[in-house]
Amino acid sequence: MLQPFQIIYASLANRRLTQDEIRDLLHIARKNNQSVDVGGMLVYHDNCFLQVLEGPRIAVEAIYMRVKTDPRHRNVKLLLRCGISETEFGDWSMAYVDTDGKNKGLKGYVDYLDQLDKQIVSDSQAMRVLSRFKKGDWRDLVLEEVADKSA
Repeated sequence: MLQPFQIIYASLANRRLTQDEIRDLLHIARKNNQSVDVGGMLVYHDNCFLQVLEGPRIAVEAIYMRVKTDPRHRNVKLLLRCGISETEFGDWSMAYVDTDGKNKGLKGYVDYLDQLDKQIVSDSQAMRVLSRFKKGDWRDLVLEEVADKSA
């Protein structure tokens, strides 16, 4: 593979998703991503998404362009777009992190509090973004813009 590329974004869901909707979203994402050698992680917390996409640049950029127009969410904020020396989520076609633990039975589920820090031990930009999301920084950015628009 050429040098891998990574995009990380945060967004706000237009409405709270059910477990079935999340499962369907993940099933389609995994199928589509695997076909173009893209992996990553999807975090869903407080009605906000954070997603890491990584793989061949053309494929990652194409997926991100589709994501930006997906009607299931809004306020898509690009957090990181860069080449990386190696993939961090290479074994995961799309890992899933649900911070409230309601979806533990879904394929690819990673426990946000207990397992995530243990499975990804690097101090990469992606891990710093995930850490800030965990603290609420990116959720606040996405939610603040919504509050500003409604004021």
